[in-house]
Amino acid sequence: MNYKIKNGIDTFLGLGFERRLDKIGDYCGFDNSIYFLKIKEYKDYNEYIIFVVTGIHKKEKIQGFDCFTSKYNKEEDIGVISPIEQLRLKFSFDFEKHYNLLKQYFPEREIPSKSKITGLSINSIRKKVQ
Repeated sequence: MNYKIKNGIDTFLGLGFERRLDKIGDYCGFDNSIYFLKIKEYKDYNEYIIFVVTGIHKKEKIQGFDCFTSKYNKEEDIGVISPIEQLRLKFSFDFEKHYNLLKQYFPEREIPSKSKITGLSINSIRKKVQ
């Protein structure tokens, strides 16, 4: 696993993302890790931002992140059944290059605290790309 991937995973976990195995292969193959965070609640379902590591079993230089938003009836469904709706935000997601895609999901007042592991926050990433 390359440094960029390890740093990204540490940042997700530090920002409150949860990790789960994708048991049905909806995102990037069976039993690959997915990292998710609830971004919006609706009456009948919730919306989550989901990151997956791609190429984890391949050469380090082709590893990366794909980013999705997905809607599920309940959190326990993530990785177990297909989402109600899924939108791919970006393949080969890079925080510094593609942060603008996340702005609508992390308004100023709802930004998670900074990662205890890497010290990065959504705000620090935002400043790098402005």
